[in-house]
Amino acid sequence: MKKILIILMLCFSANSYAKKCEGYLVDQICFDIKFEKLNRKEDSKFSLKISENDSGKVQAVDDLKVKLWMVMKNGHEHGSDPVKIENKNQVYQVSNVWFLMLGQWQLKISGKMGKKSFDVSVPVCVSKNPEINGVGECK
Repeated sequence: MKKILIILMLCFSANSYAKKCEGYLVDQICFDIKFEKLNRKEDSKFSLKISENDSGKVQAVDDLKVKLWMVMKNGHEHGSDPVKIENKNQVYQVSNVWFLMLGQWQLKISGKMGKKSFDVSVPVCVSKNPEINGVGECK
C-alpha cells in the first residue's frame, strides 16, 4: 500500500510540472501569439513566442517568416503588406499587421528551430465584435 501511495504521488507531481501550450499547438511546437489590439483599422501588432511543447523552452528560430493570408468564401485569395519582425530575446515583435477585411484570416508562419522546420497556418478571426477577435476560427 505504501508503494502504491508513493507511485501515485510521483505521478501527480510529475504531471503538475508538465508544460502546457497556452497558444496554438502544431506538431509539438507551441505558437504563443498575443495581439496588442486586433482590428482592421490599425496596425494589429503582436508578440510571438515559439517553444517546444514538451520542454516549454522558448527557442531561437532561424529564417522566421510571417505572412497574412485570407481565403474568401467565393474562393478568391489575397494577402496583405509584408510584416516587420523584430527579435527581442526570442520574443518576436511583429508589426505592420494590416487585416484589410473582416473575416477569417491565416497567419502563415514558417522557420526552423534547430533541425526541425515548420510551416503552419494559424487561424485568426477579425470581426466587428472585439470579443470574438483573436486566434481561432470565426463563429
